[in-house]
Amino acid sequence: MYLKTRVKNYCPIGKTGRTEKSMDIKMNKQQVEEQFGELIYIGSEIMFEYEDGKRTDKPKALKLFLASSKLGKSLDVIMNDLSVPDIQNFAKVELNNPIYSPYATLNGKYAKLVDKFVCTGITLC
Repeated sequence: MYLKTRVKNYCPIGKTGRTEKSMDIKMNKQQVEEQFGELIYIGSEIMFEYEDGKRTDKPKALKLFLASSKLGKSLDVIMNDLSVPDIQNFAKVELNNPIYSPYATLNGKYAKLVDKFVCTGITLC
């Protein structure tokens, strides 16, 4: 398994002094199936870039909404390719090059772990 750690000084809300630490863990097909079971495509939404805490009209990525049979809830996956997949809702899909990139946000004494999943695309099963 590939492990890469990066540290960012970034806050999407503004200059609050919050910092993030994250790592990238590449997942293979077997690991995805063990963690999530079947993935079902629910829909997608375009994410936009932010400057000085305000949304711009420049698209950044595509957020995919997937249902997981093992988690029993939906899963948000960020796809850097902006092309909306031509997949009908509720179709079984696979992630292409999935990466688990959890990060911790710190705000004063309080920390929060945030799960983040990224992929290069999705395909029908």
